[in-house]
Amino acid sequence: MHAFFWVLSTIGAILGVAILGLTCASAISAPQEAAGAAIAVGLAVIPYVLARSMDELRGNQPEVRIAPASPKWSAEYDRERGAEAPSRW
Repeated sequence: MHAFFWVLSTIGAILGVAILGLTCASAISAPQEAAGAAIAVGLAVIPYVLARSMDELRGNQPEVRIAPASPKWSAEYDRERGAEAPSRW
């Protein structure tokens, strides 16, 4: 089921690009182009949101860890570049 939603998302993105290209090539007026672009975005975004929600329900989120920046390193880097250190509040 999980893979199905990601395949659906990929197909939606491909169809969205195709619809957007065809719309830009054949639109006569700006409202037609805007409507085609909205349909293309909907084809790409809605399946993606479904796939991401399935990830969230299953708990398949990658863990992202960000190392804290060292203030000493930042100050040394700024001095090497010749930039002034930002003032503290």
